[in-house]
Amino acid sequence: MTHLEHIYAFQIIPGNDDILSFAATLEHAKAEAADHRRSLIESGDHHLGPTALYRVTIRPLSRPDLINVLNERDQLIDLIIVDEEFLGVVA
Repeated sequence: MTHLEHIYAFQIIPGNDDILSFAATLEHAKAEAADHRRSLIESGDHHLGPTALYRVTIRPLSRPDLINVLNERDQLIDLIIVDEEFLGVVA
């Protein structure tokens, strides 16, 4: 049986799930998302939507998967993420 773990993520671009930033704990994800939002606002983006937070279920890599990642046949994120659960937003 595969041992699954959880990490946390937030949107780099509010409203867009294509690019996420990851953290070990929900508290770190919230703090990093708030800091990131502040920097976006300070750089002139004053019309941001909320930034989504997620709990991400990941699985360990098998040896064949690791070899495929190292040989650039597969993307790491596509192999390890099992599920993303929406937790809320930072606004």
